[in-house]
Amino acid sequence: MILYILSIILNAVGDGLNDKGIKTWGHLVNALFILLLILAPMFYSVTYLYIICYILYRVALFDIVYNLARGNKWWYIGNSNWWDRIWSKCPIGFLMFFRIIMLTTAISITIQYL
Repeated sequence: MILYILSIILNAVGDGLNDKGIKTWGHLVNALFILLLILAPMFYSVTYLYIICYILYRVALFDIVYNLARGNKWWYIGNSNWWDRIWSKCPIGFLMFFRIIMLTTAISITIQYL
């Protein structure tokens, strides 16, 4: 799971750097993200639980890391995609609670089954 978490962080940092205008580093970091995803099956027998955990970790971590890499406040919610438009209608506390639940669930599955 460490490779998956690292890949999510690298993808968020790469996207944040690209959107900030630091494209050389952003593309390099995104290439590392893709490399980790390609290498992951060499270390893990990818099952549905790995896919579920990847999605849960991504929901919990991606936006926060992206915002920090982009230079936004970590709780910033944009309005450029459907995901942001949905969450912009919810109180920020609810979104953070949701992310904590997703992260806790992913960690629990990782510890118990993987």
